[in-house]
Amino acid sequence: MTAAAAVSDRVVRVKLVHSNETCLCVPPPESEAIDLETGAGVIVPTRHGFEIGSVLGPVRDETELRGAELFEVIRQAQARDLDEFERNRELGVDLLRSCRRRLDQFGSTLKLVAAHVVFGGGKLIIYFTAEGRIDFRRLVGDLSQVVGMRIELQQVGMRDETRIIGGAGVCGRVLCCNGVTDRRPRVTVRMAREQGLSLDTRRISGQCGRLLCCLSYEYEFYREVRRSVPKEGKSVYYQGDRFRVIELNALTRRARISGADGVVLGVDFGDFRFDDANRRWEISPV
Repeated sequence: MTAAAAVSDRVVRVKLVHSNETCLCVPPPESEAIDLETGAGVIVPTRHGFEIGSVLGPVRDETELRGAELFEVIRQAQARDLDEFERNRELGVDLLRSCRRRLDQFGSTLKLVAAHVVFGGGKLIIYFTAEGRIDFRRLVGDLSQVVGMRIELQQVGMRDETRIIGGAGVCGRVLCCNGVTDRRPRVTVRMAREQGLSLDTRRISGQCGRLLCCLSYEYEFYREVRRSVPKEGKSVYYQGDRFRVIELNALTRRARISGADGVVLGVDFGDFRFDDANRRWEISPV
C-alpha cells in the first residue's frame, strides 16, 4: 500500500516491541473496532511475519507520508498475544546464549546482539554486528541445528545495536533511538557548536559512538534565537566604547560583553541593534 492511497488522519506510527523499529500503519478498511490510540497494542505485518507493536500516535507531518510504505493493522493485540511474546522473549534469551557458546567454538568475530523468536514461532532472528560482510551460510546451518528452528541472521550497525538493546543516556533518560523514535536525525558537530557545547566527541557522543541524536532537537531554536544578535567574538559598541561579545546564552537570552579595560557587562538580547548607517552592532542605551 502506498501513502497516496491513505487518509493522513488515519495513519499512526507503530513501534515493534522486539526491535524498537517503527512503521507507519493504517486500520483495515471499514474497521472501527481496532483501537489506534497512543499506547494500544496491535498485531502488524512485517518482513519477518506478524509482530506485536505499540501505537506511538498519529502522524501529523504529511511529508512523512510521501513515498512511505503503509501497513494495515491486522487486529488488536490480546492478552494471549502478550503472553506468547513474553514466552518468546525468554526463549530468545536462552537461544542467544546457546548460539554464543557455539559461536565461540567457531572462533568467529561476529558479535551477537540480540535474538527474537518470530510471533507464531518457527523462526529465530539473530541480530549481529561484524566488521565488513560475512559469509555465514555454514554458521546458519550449524546454529539451526543447535536451536532446532530456522535462523535468519541480520547484520546491524552500531546505532541499530543501541536501539535494539536500549539503555540510559547521559541525561538519565531512555535512549532516544530506543524510547522515542528510530528515525535518525542528521547530526553534525556544527549543531553542538551552535549550542555552545563542548566539541570533545567523547562528551557529545552516545553509547553507539556516534554524535548524540538530541543535538538536532534544539538546533533550530538556537539558530533562530542567535540570528538577532552578533556572534561570539564580534565587536559591539555601547555608549561609544567598543566591546567584544564573549558569551551568548540562548536559553536566558542574555549576553556577556567585555571592554578594553576589562569591564564585563550583561546584556539582554533585545538590547542589540544593527546600525545600518555605520554597518556595526550597537547596544541600545538603558
